[in-house]
Parts: sequence; structure tokens; C-alpha cells
Amino acid sequence: MLTIGTVLRYYKRKDIQEAIVEHARDREVAPRYNDQFGSRPDMLQYATDILEFAKKNATSFHCSEERWKNPLQLSAELKQHELAALRSGWDLVIDVDCKSWELSKLIAYSVIDIIKSFGISAVSVKFSGNKGFHIGVPFEAFPARVHGKDVQLLFPDGPRRIAQYIIHILEEKFSELLARKNIQQLAKDIGLKTEELLIRACTLCGEKQPDAPTTEFVCTCGERATTTEQLSYKSCTKCGKLMIKSIAKVVCTNCNNAAFQTKLDTERILEIDTLLISSRHLYRAPYSLHEKSGLVSLPILPEEILTFDKKKADPDSVKPTLPFISRTAVTGEASSLFLQAFDYTIPQQQEKKDFTDIDVPDAAISAEHFPDCIKKISEGMRDGKKRALFILINFLRSVGWSPEQVEKYVMEWNKKNPEPLRENYLTGQLRYTKTKHPMLPPNCSNIAYYQSLGCKCADNICSRFKNPVNIAKVNEKRRVQLEKPKRGRKTNNPEAKDQTNTQETKTEIKAETKAVIYTKST
Repeated sequence: MLTIGTVLRYYKRKDIQEAIVEHARDREVAPRYNDQFGSRPDMLQYATDILEFAKKNATSFHCSEERWKNPLQLSAELKQHELAALRSGWDLVIDVDCKSWELSKLIAYSVIDIIKSFGISAVSVKFSGNKGFHIGVPFEAFPARVHGKDVQLLFPDGPRRIAQYIIHILEEKFSELLARKNIQQLAKDIGLKTEELLIRACTLCGEKQPDAPTTEFVCTCGERATTTEQLSYKSCTKCGKLMIKSIAKVVCTNCNNAAFQTKLDTERILEIDTLLISSRHLYRAPYSLHEKSGLVSLPILPEEILTFDKKKADPDSVKPTLPFISRTAVTGEASSLFLQAFDYTIPQQQEKKDFTDIDVPDAAISAEHFPDCIKKISEGMRDGKKRALFILINFLRSVGWSPEQVEKYVMEWNKKNPEPLRENYLTGQLRYTKTKHPMLPPNCSNIAYYQSLGCKCADNICSRFKNPVNIAKVNEKRRVQLEKPKRGRKTNNPEAKDQTNTQETKTEIKAETKAVIYTKST
């Protein structure tokens, strides 16, 4: 843990001040005060600014991946085209942060090896200050234009796409461990059992599959359903009739492919979150202190990663000799990596449905009809908050909630988290999803989400539904069906009849008003 004495003694060093300010040039900077960030936007202009912030109890400094013409003009209210006009460039920053220290070193080393294989020399790395590493490639190494578009404008899609491509290559490299029979040692390093690192995956779409065989049920109305539960019969969620049990078969729960393979569960190994690459996302500046460990976020040579000792990051012994993301790079040397990343089609995306075909309800489904998994997430999360946010945003949009309703719900949810996500991260994710068509949240069978997060519904629920959205729709449908008898119930009470007629008249007037408004608007 950091003490005031350590912070002031460290940040009053002239060499440390100059190293941080040099890196922060043209970047948005946010000082952090132990567990919270200062007001944004801010920037560092002079070396003495570092000490002045430290005197006000600042413990660390964080910089944006993007470079700006004037960082002080930034605002959360700016639209995408306004941000693009203000942006002068961006750097590729990949965050490797694993639970296992040895695995963090191995992955960081492998990522750099992949980047260098594309002929890129301007790659640098720094110890994050706690459990991982940051790997960077400067904007100067990328081409000016790709497929007729200015690379400067391709943020966050550009770096996010590159990171996804690197992760795909990395998955193949780690899968080779199976052939070399090193998986036992890998499991030991991570602190897991060997079987916990292996999964059954579809050969076509790559989705994880449950170990139990899948049984398919078909209804006369055309509805189909699959389940891993051994059932003799099943009711149709669409029309309520009994479905016909077809021949039991093992098929992919995502694309119905019948071929599978045993592979490493790379999601447990490659803890690289591409969602962190978003507009105005910040990372810890080089030579900045880390609040939890008390160590320095220290730039090191790539070849030193595997042998790096955290003791070298002690603030009393650190000397700022290396930069992180040097701006002296061979122009366009990263062109090959950039082009291949954009031309490559990730297999998991080939079989995805057209999200414009999602049947989004006209009226928002109320929270009382949400499935248990969503309700559990809504209570707040200690771990897995980014995955939970991904589920929440897509679920809410798929059940008819407006962008404004989604934003309000997510902001309130974040306050319930023991360690809330940064507000700028939430804003970035909400802004990004607003530009996309509604997308279903992960399916109930996706182990990496609900089961891994500890919010899975009961088995008798999950086995009957493919997606949490389906559960919400069925709950809403039942509510409507239960209310129908009340509206049509006969009564000899004249006052009750008058109230019913009055209510029906109000409903008709309301419907007619909506129709008039809709007609005028169209």
C-alpha cells in the first residue's frame, strides 16, 4: 500500500516527472486519488504538474490510448464525428492481466512474438504495476489509409480488430500445448485441474458445448427446442402444445452442427479484454505508481518479460531509462498486421444471425418479468462486471428498453457493485451499442457467462430456454394471459360495469391517440 511519504518522495523526482509528462503529450490524463479518479478532461503540460497533483493526494496518473489536438476540449457529450475531428491519432495498447503471474508473463511474451512476426520493431512493453503487462505499438507504425479510409478515424474498431486477430493467433499457439502434452504443467501454473482447462467445442462456430447429449423437440407449429435434460415430453413455449420428441442427437446449441473437438478453454487462459479498447479509455501511465501493490508501472525490454522480477519495480530503485510507446517508428511497418486483421473473418462470426431480425417487443418488458440470472446480476457483482455489463445492455435492448432506459438502469446497477466500473467505461459501452442493431445476450448454455459468474438460473429453467430473452417474453405472455379473464369477467354490479366500460373507453381513446400521433410522425 502507498503512504503519503512514499508518493511525495517518488513524484518529486525530476526524472520521474519528465518521463510521465513526455509520455502524456497530446493525451488526456486523469490523476487518481487512491480509489477514485479526478475530474476529466485534464492534461499534463509541465513537469511540476506531477508534484502539484501529488500534493493534492494524487497517487497515480492514467493516459488515453487516443491522442488529441486539444484534450481539454473533450466532453462526454461529444458525438462520434466530433471526437473524430478532435482526435489526432491513437496507439495500440493490449492489456494482459491474468490471475497467474507466470501465465501473464508467458502470454505477454507470446503477444510480442506475434507482433514482431509481422515485421514490427516498434513494439514496447511495461509492467502494469500489479499482475500484468501493457503492450504498445505507436500510431506512427500504422499506414495512413486502409481500404480507402483514414486510419486515424478507425478507433476503436481498428485496434480492437487487431487485438481480436492477435488473440485468435494466440489461441492456436496455446492449443498446440495439447499436442506437446504440456497441459498438465499449464494447469499447475494456473492453479486449476487439467480437466478444467478442456472443453467440448463445435468445429464450425467454436461455441462451448455441455457434456450431456442434446435432445430435440419439434412442435406442429414449427417451433423447435433443444435440451440437455432427459425429458420424455416438453411443452411448446410458443403455442403451449406438447412437442414431439425427435431422435436424440448431439448437436451444437448454437448452430446445430454435429461435429465437436476437445480443446483448451482459452477464455480461462487468455485474459485479454478487447472491450477495454474504447473511446477515452485510460491505462496507467509509465513510471506511475500502483495503489494496491505500491510498485511502479515500469517499462522493460521485451526479452526480459519471462525473467522479470517485481522487485525491479520498487519505487526507491526505479530509473526511467526506457520509454513506453516510442513515437520514433518506421512509418507503415505495421501495415501487414493491420490489413490481415481487417481481412480476416473470425470463425465465430461467420455463423452469427443477422441481428436486425431479432424480434424486439414494441413495449418494454418490465423488470419483474426478468429471469433469475438477470435479477441476480442486477443486484450487483463483485467479479466479472464487464461480462455482466455486456449481458445487461444486450438483454435490456432485446426486451424493448430504449437507450435512455438502458443507460439509467446500467448506471443504477453500477452503484450496487462493491467496486463500480469507471463511469467513462460505461459511457463508452453505452455509446458504442447505440450505434449497433439490438443483439441477443449470450445463450443460457454459454458457460463462460451465467455459470461462470454464479448467476445461472435453476436447471429446470435453463434446460427449457435457449436465451434469457425468451424467458422474459414467456413471463410477459403469461401476465397478459392472466389479465384477460379479469377484463372479460361478467358481473351484475352496474357500478362495476360502468368502471369496465369507462376503462375500455379510455383504452380505445389512448390507442386512437397513439395511432394519430404515429400517422402524423410518419
